[in-house]
Parts: sequence; structure tokens; C-alpha cells
Amino acid sequence: MGLNMKVTSFRHHKFDEEPGEKKDADNGEGISPRYDSHSRKFIDELQLKLAHDASFRNRAQIEQSNQCGSFSCCHIFPASEVTDYVSPEEPTAVCPYCHIDSVIGDASGYPVTEEFMKEMNKRWF
Repeated sequence: MGLNMKVTSFRHHKFDEEPGEKKDADNGEGISPRYDSHSRKFIDELQLKLAHDASFRNRAQIEQSNQCGSFSCCHIFPASEVTDYVSPEEPTAVCPYCHIDSVIGDASGYPVTEEFMKEMNKRWF
């Protein structure tokens, strides 16, 4: 006996709900503006979360990096300037300028730019 089900509706996440906007509205280029803007927002949030995760237990990452940035003070600096780490068991880099454990290195795969550090700062501080 087969199971035949037809999905007629599904629930969107809260960030998908905007009153008055059509879900599949076309902007003339075959792209739904709603999907594009919300999808981008979700991707940005996910990227910020994953980049934040890269700021913990990151000694090996920092040692493999050329440049680092702090998303607390938004300072960009050579990885060689990182000399302090929180907790020897789970070494997490401390910014040599603001002394906060909010450092990511370019070996993390995330952009070490002032713009990205400012986005991280807006999200996490």
C-alpha cells in the first residue's frame, strides 16, 4: 500500500513572514525579491554564526594565519601580534588591542576585513 500525500502548504520561518508581500513576486528578472532578500539575510546570519564559532579554540587557526581581526574593536593586525590565549585547555586568541577573545584569522576562511569585523561587531556586541 503506497502513501500518496500532496503538500498544499508549509510553514515558513518567522523571518520569511512579511505582511503584504507576495511570496513568489517576480521582479522582472525572474528572481523573487522576497526570496532573494530573506535568503541573503539567512545566509549572512549563518555566516556570522560560523565565523563567531571560529573565534573559539582557535590557536592552530591563528598560527596558520597571516592576518587577524578582532570583531570587538574591529582592528586588523598581523597574526604574529597574537601572544595571549584564554585557557590552555581550549586556547582562544585574545586581541592584543582590546584584550577580548573575539579574534579570527584569515586561515578560518572568513574575510579579515574592517567591513566584516564591523558586521560581526553589530551582531555579537
